[in-house]
Amino acid sequence: MNRRVTKSSYCCCLNKVVGYIGQSMQLRTQYSRILIIGIIIILAIVWYLFATRIPFVESTFDNGHGNWLVSGDAESGLPNYSTDGGNPGGFIYAEDKAVGGVWYWFAPEKFYGNRSSYYGQHLSFELKQSATKDQFDDDDIILVAGKMQLVYKTAKNPGLQWTSYKVVLGESAGWINKNTGKDATKEEIYNVLAHLNGLYIRGEYVVGDDVGSLDNVHFGQLP
Repeated sequence: MNRRVTKSSYCCCLNKVVGYIGQSMQLRTQYSRILIIGIIIILAIVWYLFATRIPFVESTFDNGHGNWLVSGDAESGLPNYSTDGGNPGGFIYAEDKAVGGVWYWFAPEKFYGNRSSYYGQHLSFELKQSATKDQFDDDDIILVAGKMQLVYKTAKNPGLQWTSYKVVLGESAGWINKNTGKDATKEEIYNVLAHLNGLYIRGEYVVGDDVGSLDNVHFGQLP
């Protein structure tokens, strides 16, 4: 009788242990799934923040032209590069042959995409030109998102030495909606930054032959 009870108790305990192990394994599997899902969510959030909220992008031209292009009336699509003479270090420049049109510096791919987090931040850069006579007026900065263009005119043209500019990426700065001719609204500036695919900085200011130079372009949050 005792043997039967003992054996029965043993089997009962064994079943409980097996059941406990089974439950533990199920819980571990559930916890593992939850952990994996949590890690995936965290990685997705980090990727989103990295992709859309990079604090700033810049080109200092210390190691080449940085894939900037010249667009419009200038010698070629690629700028010239100098290893020194910038402010400091290297810089890019273009020689205008006065064959018609106005030429601009065109920013490379790294400046584009969703830059909506740059709203309220700044675009800064430095320019100089080879002469200050026979100056003419035009749009100095152009931001493009599809068919939408926002333009900005600086208060002064660059001088013979490096001239610094800093423009607020907000409606108080004086941005104009090129499509309507009216002051750009907060929503328009935000939307253009969110879908940015073109950034132009004017390089030509003289009626006739001239040389325009660019250095230290900084887009976004100031360091």
